[in-house]
Amino acid sequence: MWFTENNSAVAQIASFIPPGIGNLATNTIQEYHTNSSVGGATPHLITFDGNGNIWWSEGPDRNIGQLIISQAQPGTHNGVSEFTVPYPDPACPAATDCSMHISGIGVDGAGNVWFDDSLSARVGYYSPSTATFTMLPPIGGAITSGAHPHDGLAVDGNNTVFFAEEFANKLGEVLQSGMPLPPAGSTGTPVTVSPSPSPTATPIPTSPFPGPVNKTWYFAEGRVGKGFQEFLTIDNPGTAACNVNLEYNYTMDGSSIPLNKTALVAVAPASRVTESVNADLNIFSSTVPAAIVATVATVDSSTAACPGVVVERPMYFSTFKNITSGSDVLGATHLNTTYYFADIPTGPDAASFITLLNPNSSSANVTATYYANGQKVGTQSVTVRPNARGTITPNLVAMPAHVAAVISSTQPIMVERPTYFINGGTSANASIVGGYDVVGTPLLAKDWLFAEGYTAGTTQEYFTLANVDPSNATATVTITLKSQGGATHSYTLSLNAMSQVIWNVNAYNNFAGSTPQVSAEITSTGANIVVQREMYFQYKHVLPNGRVTQSIGGTDVIGQVGPAKYSVYSFAEGYSNIGYNEWLTVQNPNPTPVTIYVVMVNGYGRSYTVSFQVPANSRFTQDITALVVQYLVNRGDDHRGYEVSMTVETLDGSPITVERPMYWNTSGSSFATQGGSDIIGYVGG
Repeated sequence: MWFTENNSAVAQIASFIPPGIGNLATNTIQEYHTNSSVGGATPHLITFDGNGNIWWSEGPDRNIGQLIISQAQPGTHNGVSEFTVPYPDPACPAATDCSMHISGIGVDGAGNVWFDDSLSARVGYYSPSTATFTMLPPIGGAITSGAHPHDGLAVDGNNTVFFAEEFANKLGEVLQSGMPLPPAGSTGTPVTVSPSPSPTATPIPTSPFPGPVNKTWYFAEGRVGKGFQEFLTIDNPGTAACNVNLEYNYTMDGSSIPLNKTALVAVAPASRVTESVNADLNIFSSTVPAAIVATVATVDSSTAACPGVVVERPMYFSTFKNITSGSDVLGATHLNTTYYFADIPTGPDAASFITLLNPNSSSANVTATYYANGQKVGTQSVTVRPNARGTITPNLVAMPAHVAAVISSTQPIMVERPTYFINGGTSANASIVGGYDVVGTPLLAKDWLFAEGYTAGTTQEYFTLANVDPSNATATVTITLKSQGGATHSYTLSLNAMSQVIWNVNAYNNFAGSTPQVSAEITSTGANIVVQREMYFQYKHVLPNGRVTQSIGGTDVIGQVGPAKYSVYSFAEGYSNIGYNEWLTVQNPNPTPVTIYVVMVNGYGRSYTVSFQVPANSRFTQDITALVVQYLVNRGDDHRGYEVSMTVETLDGSPITVERPMYWNTSGSSFATQGGSDIIGYVGG
């Protein structure tokens, strides 16, 4: 909770985290000076921007103030900047009508800071990206009109600015047809800046393109009933309506008879839909028996103008194998006869499954072959009926605790590998339990990219590298870690044929200039390889509004095949309601900075676009939940306000790699789970 201490003898803003129970202890309040000396300023009303930084009005001092959270230090003015609003008359202060009182304050979707000046009947905004003020014409045609726009000022999800005219008994609005408004007018004078402000979101120079889409999506994994909730999140970033046909291939527990059912979902242009698989199959989380499910999603011929959609499948489960967690994957758009996994956890701390979708009219004979320590250590086979879901259980074979796998099929199929773990997959992470899922890759490669990674506190990160190249050649592997500040460091190892290495990122992310936020590029000479990144975490995050999310769990991602070549990514899933945190992580492999554009749309069809600069050859992190809560959610919204799909791109074609980690804890709800998920966005093709 942030507030102002509106007294010239105090001149501070302050914050506290509300206690769970009992009274607030005054020694938990953090106070910050609003200028370089105590006294003089009178901080009035307060708000925050999309980067989580605090802004306030200063009444008769004519200033608006900013506190950059990353630079803030209680008891000082570190990170504080104040900007003086222009007088209503260029002749001021010699002119007569020069009285001012900067009252209401709010931030719009382009990062412009809006305010009203009660005593001169004016509304205006400050643009942090250009350090300029724009003042609209006086309300009522003159600064002496007596409109007196005072404390009430707010910006809604459509970037319309509303303000109260206290003495005119009116409500005023500023309609913005585009972002930002016309070029700023008079320039304000910044005062007592210490230190310099950090970059903020900038206006968009041209409309970003809709993200990549596809007309067909496959999912091999899925489960409904007996503690499982499954959803399909569908993003339509285009301008045409899309009807999506969902074909469910499912089998009830205790039965071997494949069942099929279809559902049709309408997705409006530039919108997002969340579809409950449980509801479509009439099998809810408490239902017994449950069912295993595979799904094919296709754009229906009734909307032929629709170029395609993006589909993800989030799942949540309660007390499966005494584990409560969830997972999310991006569907596959093509079928293949061979898939690779760098890691199949099979030891006493993990239960893995290989799930298979056969959407063909003929049966598929599928074989899983496992490798470790330079040799084949196991094999399993199964026949999957036409238009059905099949499962292989690696834990039924006596093998090492971690193995690489090659899945081969007589028919083109889709393959996933869900895992449920205790002890964080190893005894080193004894208190972490959860689940994750990963879609198999049909490719071995010599270059793998990862945007996400974190190695501080109670988060443990690993790379699992497997050499299952049929050539039996040795792979010489180089792992290059890239920090948030631009520092990099490389490590080399040798990976024998039919072998697997689990590489502890925490142990090596300690070079000069390293940060806990780390991305990576992993290259190989000799054999082609496959690489996964597994992370185990005890997560805690506090939003600028004081909302706290804590969870435990893990994520698993197969990297993107490099070298970097994609400049636009689509994400269908994303949720920012209470108990959820969503992030965006970006790797910029270029020798120069790049500007990324993030376009978000929610379940109501509202959109918000913002841009950020990513330094050269570095990793970038953005809190998406903070943006959604401020710019996309309106008072009274249901879950649709918080359901957000994204397109992330560079307009100049500069290649980037983009991931979307999410964390959640829904303790206290009717269906309580906690955990995390992560995917690399869809790039098309």
